[in-house]
Parts: sequence; C-alpha cells; structure tokens
Amino acid sequence: FCQSFFSWYNREHHHSAIGLLTPHMLHYGQADQVLEARRRILRQAYQANPERFVNGPPTLAPLPRAVWINPPRSNNNTSEASFTNSSNSVSQNR
Repeated sequence: FCQSFFSWYNREHHHSAIGLLTPHMLHYGQADQVLEARRRILRQAYQANPERFVNGPPTLAPLPRAVWINPPRSNNNTSEASFTNSSNSVSQNR
C-alpha cells in the first residue's frame, strides 16, 4: 500500500501549499517551467475572454520559501527538513 500511496502523493497529488504543484515537480526543478506554462495559458485565456475575469488578469501566487511537515520548535533544532524554492532543492540536516 505505501509504495502506491507515496508515488501518488509525490507525483500526482497537487498540493495547495506549494502552488498546486507536486513535490516531485518542486524537488526535481520543474516548478518554474510548469508555472510559466500556466502563466501563458492564463494570459491567453484572459486575452481571448477578458469579460470572464472580473478581477482583472489572473496571477499565480508565489511559491513559499519553505514548506514544513513538522516545523522546528526553535532555530536551534538539529533535525529539520525544508523545500526551498530559490534553488528548488531539498535541504536536510539530521
């Protein structure tokens, strides 16, 4: 069961906390490419039908700088893991 769940969770489930991307996209540096494709599609949709967008041109929310499953209790915590958008990598200290 776990293998199929982990695969689904990491490769198919789009997480709202990371811009509706999958952890796989973020970890393997695909986030910028996917978000740029979304921006192009949204721009085309707005240009074709601006009346459908009552709040103006659609924009994507920026990715968070870090996403935690269990946030550290303090800055001195020796066990931490984070997804970092700036380098699209995962840093782990254990």
